Amino acid sequence: MLTPNQFEAEQLTGFRIGSERDGREACNILHTAGHQRFCYIIIY
Repeated sequence: MLTPNQFEAEQLTGFRIGSERDGREACNILHTAGHQRFCYIIIY
């Protein structure tokens, strides 16, 4: 199971997360990369 925070998710995806929509896109990127289980942790 992958449990990235915002910074780690940005590093893993190469994608800047600045909104909820960006967070959802990062989740899609991680899922497409083969991570079937993950808990994304973000603080706005």
